[in-house]
Amino acid sequence: MKNLVSLLTNQSPKAEQRIALNTLKETRFVKTGEIIRCQSSNNYTTFFLKDEELVVSKPIYEYEEILKDYGFIRCHQSHLVNVRHIKSWKKEYGDFLLLYDGTELPISRGKRDRVREILNSI
Repeated sequence: MKNLVSLLTNQSPKAEQRIALNTLKETRFVKTGEIIRCQSSNNYTTFFLKDEELVVSKPIYEYEEILKDYGFIRCHQSHLVNVRHIKSWKKEYGDFLLLYDGTELPISRGKRDRVREILNSI
């Protein structure tokens, strides 16, 4: 019993977890580390995984709350990104995050300071 309590208390709250994503055809259980980014389109959220995309009929703000403790930041009204997939911050024609897969995500003016703060802390 003591080992079980020790194991439970030593787990990091930021350890990779699985979340359930309800699509039209199935409920997928996805590891948070497999999610590269999320993109909002009204009340739908598209999850960009390493090998596929999943569309879920929930707004992005619901996933922002779930994923914020697992290294995700909201850089724009329509974008939530996994910080482990950010390659650089581009300042050529506005502020953008460049991801390792080549995707560029805009950083809104209102979120710029918070994004900078989070990225500087990692």
